[in-house]
Amino acid sequence: VTQAQLVDVANRLFPNHKASSKNRLVITPASAILHYAAQQGWCPWRRISRFREARPVTRALSQADAHRLMAAAAGEARALLEVLFGTGLRISDVVAMRWDQVDMENCTLRLRIGKTQEDRVLPLSPLAMQGLARLPRTAQERIWSVRDRWTAYDLLAAARKRSGVDFTPHMARHSVGSWLNDAGAGLKTIMATLGHADPKSSMRYQDADVETIRRAWDRVGTVGTRGEDKPRKPGKRA
Repeated sequence: VTQAQLVDVANRLFPNHKASSKNRLVITPASAILHYAAQQGWCPWRRISRFREARPVTRALSQADAHRLMAAAAGEARALLEVLFGTGLRISDVVAMRWDQVDMENCTLRLRIGKTQEDRVLPLSPLAMQGLARLPRTAQERIWSVRDRWTAYDLLAAARKRSGVDFTPHMARHSVGSWLNDAGAGLKTIMATLGHADPKSSMRYQDADVETIRRAWDRVGTVGTRGEDKPRKPGKRA
């Protein structure tokens, strides 16, 4: 099995798929099999190259657009937006929330993440708490009337139209990652907030504009600009 054969198979099986899908569906599993076979001495080891993947595009809203969208919503739709923007959770995990998982006193949420099947306890931000407080506490276990992302889209359609903000629920997740980066949060904090196991998933939010870099320098301090921190002139004794 050669690199060229794997590329040909991937292109034949998935002609309309992205490079990332061809890597996931063909290159990665084939590489694992070939590398295992090489470890057993069944074939020579060879490096298998992946398709070059396009850099992920971060679809984040500015905080101003997010506030405009939330202001255009009411009732359950407003609460849903506030929880999305206040947690950074995937829409599938948000709509699966139950009241018995929410600790309003300690502002925490105990949740099983659907994608990773990992149990986590997450802090609830003031915005998320505000959203949950809008909802009536009923005898029903589930918090939301919507059951999946498609009905969530329908629920939010009116707010999108009134605000003029192009929005899908997953954009709230991207927005939270970008806002945390702009606020100076480190990579580990962004990973923990969004539940990323792979740093590459959070690295997309690490792009920094001029003002972000300027704020980072402000936090470093002013070494060399005051008194004893100033560098001495050459030849001057201590």
